[in-house]
Amino acid sequence: MKLILENWRSFLTEELLAEGILQDTKKKYPEMAEMGYIDKLSAEDPTGRNKYLRWMGQELQRFIEQDASVAAHNSYIGTIGKTLKRFEQQKARLRDKDINSYTLRSLLDALEVIGQSATQKRKEKKVQATKDSTMIMQDEDITVIRPLSEEASCYYGAHQTKWCISATKSQNYFDKYTSEGQAFYFVFNHHLKDDPEDRMLAYVVGSSGGEIEEIYNAEDDTVPYDSAIEIIMRNNIFEGDKELFDEYFELEQKEKTEPSEKMKKVLDDHGTTVEEIYILENNATDIYNDMQAQMVDDAQSNPAGPTDEQFKALEEEYNFEHMDVSFYDYTYDVGRAYYEFNAFTDFDFSKLDWVADPDDLGDEIREALKKAAEDNNVYPTEDDDMGYGYSPDIDAVPLRLKAEAIGAPLEEYDRFLSEVSSADDEYDDIRRDTIAAFVEEGWIKGGTYHQLSALSQNTKLENFKIDFEKGRLVFALPVKVSVPGIQKLSTQYEGGDEYFKMNQMSEAIRKALRKDGELYKQFRETLQRILDKAAASVNQQLTLPGIEPEKVQKVSPDSYDLSGFSMAIGRENLFGHIEFEYDMNDGINKVKNEIRFIKQLDKMAPELIQILVRMVYKFGEKVVAERKKDLEDTTAQLMSVTENKIKVRLVKR
Repeated sequence: MKLILENWRSFLTEELLAEGILQDTKKKYPEMAEMGYIDKLSAEDPTGRNKYLRWMGQELQRFIEQDASVAAHNSYIGTIGKTLKRFEQQKARLRDKDINSYTLRSLLDALEVIGQSATQKRKEKKVQATKDSTMIMQDEDITVIRPLSEEASCYYGAHQTKWCISATKSQNYFDKYTSEGQAFYFVFNHHLKDDPEDRMLAYVVGSSGGEIEEIYNAEDDTVPYDSAIEIIMRNNIFEGDKELFDEYFELEQKEKTEPSEKMKKVLDDHGTTVEEIYILENNATDIYNDMQAQMVDDAQSNPAGPTDEQFKALEEEYNFEHMDVSFYDYTYDVGRAYYEFNAFTDFDFSKLDWVADPDDLGDEIREALKKAAEDNNVYPTEDDDMGYGYSPDIDAVPLRLKAEAIGAPLEEYDRFLSEVSSADDEYDDIRRDTIAAFVEEGWIKGGTYHQLSALSQNTKLENFKIDFEKGRLVFALPVKVSVPGIQKLSTQYEGGDEYFKMNQMSEAIRKALRKDGELYKQFRETLQRILDKAAASVNQQLTLPGIEPEKVQKVSPDSYDLSGFSMAIGRENLFGHIEFEYDMNDGINKVKNEIRFIKQLDKMAPELIQILVRMVYKFGEKVVAERKKDLEDTTAQLMSVTENKIKVRLVKR
């Protein structure tokens, strides 16, 4: 009774102190109290006794003086509470344990330096592993767990096994094998904890989901069925007693006829006699069959393999403009891992000026589309999947791609999406080539086609090469030019031998000249300024008093591009093409207008190429400077890491 009264007095004292601190803090910060902030801070105090409330009020007041947003204030209150909770957990590891010696910022820094304790990390890993696993069976003899993530597999198996699906210091294959339809079940034998091989087993239910296909011991050796039954007998029947297990074999082989008292109890517990000692093995087989039934039921109810979310995540990495993609999992239907991937798009040819009736040309139209696709390195599905045998809707002529996967479905789907991405990029070229085929067959009127062909024959240029094929008119200026001094400049690239320096510089220039690279954008901007000034100059010359002139249109940025550029540092040579491209979707007046500018560029081709040469050299200087700065930053980071390690040691002392 006396102890109860003392505890009660202590409780009342703590409550009165806590209330006193609360009221004092409200008096000190009346505006925060009126906003309800002090009560919120009190609720966040991890001690429940307002031990840190005065410090919390002081830190919030500092923040309010910098930010007037109520939403920001409430968020900051939460940050204070979470940080103090970490302080309470980690206080013993801090050199300075007085909260008043810290600001919130300096407290966060101090906690960051010491990081999480090993105990906290273990607790978090256990919580996460429990979330990422399924308990299949558990009794006094065994526990059967199915890990559903690589992290869970590592948590349960890394320190007890040599399994590649639980590896932490080498490549882990958990995701690879589960994506192929394999489900893993970890069996913990409670009575074999001192057996390094058999204390833990991995049962594998394959993609068929019908039975246990493989068993591995902790040493990653295959366990045959008979050995698995023996392990069950040692663990479940004889509870890890090696002498009893040896006696069992002696009795079974008739090398011994009279069982020991311990064996008699085992036989009695299992409802058999020494004459029918085989019943023990039968019981072990029943245990195996029960384990298999529960594993198989789980594997069929929750098939191994990638989730829909994983497939969708891959799709989100691509940005298809024309193609629609889908995937189908037929694993359950066919009894093994089997996936089908499909991509679909269609082409609208309804607005073309048809001479022939497209309804009479179903298969011919499809064949023209298929050939155009293949000419652009896109390979549609077989004819029967393209819908041959009936007339397509001319406003939606289909093109489909299909693939199948019986293993590594995520890798295969990623590969398929990459092919689909290429097809998506080639959509306009496929359409153009198909229309060109229609013109050549005489199915549609080809006014623009023939006009482009005539322009290709009648336009005369000295430096630009002219090519017309399948309705595509290209003016290409070949670039093969020396970049003086670029090889010597590459020697200033820090790190590696001469070959490494030249290779790094070449790759940087090639990358910068690719679509949307730095040099690519810079040169296009310069070329556009030249073309715009030319257009403005021509329009000025056309202006006459009292006459409204027909304005010359500017060259569209969509008309030209850089193509196939490469840099050979050793020979200081730059290769590639500057191209202007037109097809039947471009108005013929636009093409004629822009050819007059191409003729002017043709005359100044050497100067244009030299502009590019100067840009490349300047970019090389930038590459060298950035490499030097990166190395300096890396050195600074390494020094910072070293300093932090020293701080950690000092804090721990």
